[in-house]
Amino acid sequence: SIISSGKVSRGFIGIRWSRDQKPDTLRAIGMSAGVFVESITPGGPADKAGMKENDVIVALNGHEVKDGNDLVNHVADLDIGTTANITVDRDGKKLDFKLTIGDREKGMLADNNGVTDPEPSEKGDIPVTPTNASVKFGMRLQPLTPEESKALPTAEKKGVRVASVEEGSFAEDIGLRENDVIVWVNRHTVGNIDDVRKIQTPLKPGDAVAFIVERPVGVQGTSVEYLRQTLSGTLPQP
Repeated sequence: SIISSGKVSRGFIGIRWSRDQKPDTLRAIGMSAGVFVESITPGGPADKAGMKENDVIVALNGHEVKDGNDLVNHVADLDIGTTANITVDRDGKKLDFKLTIGDREKGMLADNNGVTDPEPSEKGDIPVTPTNASVKFGMRLQPLTPEESKALPTAEKKGVRVASVEEGSFAEDIGLRENDVIVWVNRHTVGNIDDVRKIQTPLKPGDAVAFIVERPVGVQGTSVEYLRQTLSGTLPQP
């Protein structure tokens, strides 16, 4: 959490990033430092400023942001209501955004935290029927149905579902699970199984790979609830 120095109220910028962000996540997109933004809180300071999911925060008010703890410490030095300049890397381009530091108590009523992800729930898993489509990451994939695509909490409404994960595989090692919906790999949006194959083709042992998945964590009425996760690792030697 973010706590402004000497204040009870905690600062809020309205982003989610993985508590367990690995160096491989950044290395997969050609970077060595920063905070990879998994999602943006709708209506929060970052959203109003124009930041987007998959941005990498690299600086705050001119100070380099090396990792999540660094970001927390920088924000903690700012008073609620002050303006901050955040520099992000978006698909290799540096962009600056001005946002107003919000009050967590007011801004996070419907969210878990201004800068971290909640722990995933094990409830509400959705069974799938495996197909013969496979990739060398050690998992089997299946296309999404039109209904599944429509239910995704992403603007693109695209992705592929993990039908199964091989025991002892790279996919298992980095934490991919059955029913995860892969929506992004190494800065490429995934719309179908061929997209995953095309991304995989030039990769070699020792390369870093980062996935963004939408993980089903529950059901609210007739709607599936998803939690965005970033998973990454280094491809092993054969």
